[in-house]
Amino acid sequence: MPNQTKSDSQRQDQYLVAGTTIVMLTLYIIILASNLM
Repeated sequence: MPNQTKSDSQRQDQYLVAGTTIVMLTLYIIILASNLM
């Protein structure tokens, strides 16, 4: 059981990191586009 919860928490962390990186990339692209405009 402890191993299962550990893997679940790790998975959540990975999702968090992926989400934050995607948000940062989208914001960066939007800023670049606005600067080019």
